[in-house]
Amino acid sequence: MKYLKLYEDFRLYLESTQPDKHTLCSFPGIEPDTKKPPFLIIPGGGGNPVSDFTQLAPLLSEKYDVITFYYNENVSSNGKDVCKKIADEIKEKYPKDWKTLPILGFSLGTTFGFWIISSLGSDYNGKFVCIDAAAPNAATPQQSISSTMKNNTMRRFHCLTLSSYQEELKGERLAPEGQEPTPDQMISFKYKYKPEVFEKDPKEFDFSKAKLSDFDLDESEYEKWRNSKNVVVEFLDEPFKSGEGKHYPSEMSPSNIWVNSKKIEVPKVNIDIDINEYFKLIMKLTDAKDTNNIWIVQDKNDSNSNKNFYCDIYKGDRFYTIEFLTKQAKGMVGSLQRNPDKPEKIDVDCLVIRAGKTDSGSLTKKEAENDPNLPSDSTKVEIIEGVEHGNICQHGVDEIFNLVNNFVK
Repeated sequence: MKYLKLYEDFRLYLESTQPDKHTLCSFPGIEPDTKKPPFLIIPGGGGNPVSDFTQLAPLLSEKYDVITFYYNENVSSNGKDVCKKIADEIKEKYPKDWKTLPILGFSLGTTFGFWIISSLGSDYNGKFVCIDAAAPNAATPQQSISSTMKNNTMRRFHCLTLSSYQEELKGERLAPEGQEPTPDQMISFKYKYKPEVFEKDPKEFDFSKAKLSDFDLDESEYEKWRNSKNVVVEFLDEPFKSGEGKHYPSEMSPSNIWVNSKKIEVPKVNIDIDINEYFKLIMKLTDAKDTNNIWIVQDKNDSNSNKNFYCDIYKGDRFYTIEFLTKQAKGMVGSLQRNPDKPEKIDVDCLVIRAGKTDSGSLTKKEAENDPNLPSDSTKVEIIEGVEHGNICQHGVDEIFNLVNNFVK
């Protein structure tokens, strides 16, 4: 609960310092330069440009006057009305540039971009860049949730360095705002849908109601990772076979300790020892000198109010994701879906940049090119290998910048 409270305080602080929502503004921290052509960048879910574009915006600002807007997708407003308002504002503020204005969106921001371009009308002939999304289509809110859940699975193993774990205990962020922790700080290993399940159409199979039997888990990837680390302290139980489980970092009750891929005996400790002293004991036992070389691996939440397995279908990762998506789909997001029977298209050149690593494995270029959500008949698709949806704007920023530079000329 402490971390939820800290997050909520941080969110409220951000909202209090943000410009008005649903109206154009310069990118925070970058001086406006009207001598340069404008470039509109639209953030993903949450509507905070700083969260997604802290690294990309400064690169674009060398050549462009970077503009953006904040939004709240959870309100009940009609999203297409918001997009029309933004389009009208673009025409008013940039009468000489709006017809060729480059527009870039990340995740949900691509959907806003699609309808803004539609509202700009047939005289618009700029370039549209979609980062790891396109323009979704769904007949109902539930269909929208199902489509999104096809690409969302749950964690089995959540791994973070001891130094990162200690920072989290203090309620500290693991990375600056606008950046994600690196794989050297934190990494997760997830379930994947079985191939025959993943091939199903989300319009016909509701991925939000998938059962544990619809998933596979190949632990060899995790074991290979574990064998590459100096010290790994596991707090793992077999899901659903032992109630809440009995191995938690907060209780200093590891299931296994591995040193250079060899399992060692778990030390017995005095019940009165505190957690910091406990990990000092682990460091001494394993001869580890650096907290960045010790990894903590969990398979469950570890708070007084929540000790559920991440993979618990009804109480774990999926529950919170579905709850969030339901709120979105019943709000503004639901009004931004395209007609699934005859999806609307925009007649502009588009570049879709996709993350190569997904919850279901690796995305191929052929699979990305066959995506029914592509926004235009004139769409080029590129894949950035090794990055995921959540970190593509950070870990893939150089490739994104180069692709955008070559596309928008």
